[in-house]
Amino acid sequence: MNSFTIELLGHKLSIKTEESEDHIGKLIECIRTKMEQLNPGKTLPETTRLLLCLLNLADDLFKEKQRKIQIGDKEKEAAEATDTIPPNSTIH
Repeated sequence: MNSFTIELLGHKLSIKTEESEDHIGKLIECIRTKMEQLNPGKTLPETTRLLLCLLNLADDLFKEKQRKIQIGDKEKEAAEATDTIPPNSTIH
């Protein structure tokens, strides 16, 4: 278990995780980048930017899960279609 302190939005947080400090650093950088993309001039309050960031990251995660489900469904359909081809059949 790894223990270290991270800083995000001026707040320090001590965490324990199985992940490396480098990995967590990449997650924090992802959050910072997403927040900057959502409000480049930082005209929105910090809490609003953070909430929008969370919503966008949850949306990204949800869409990725849906994409994986669709890929799995297509693979299953392909496997089932392959199972219906009789052995030793010849295509003319």
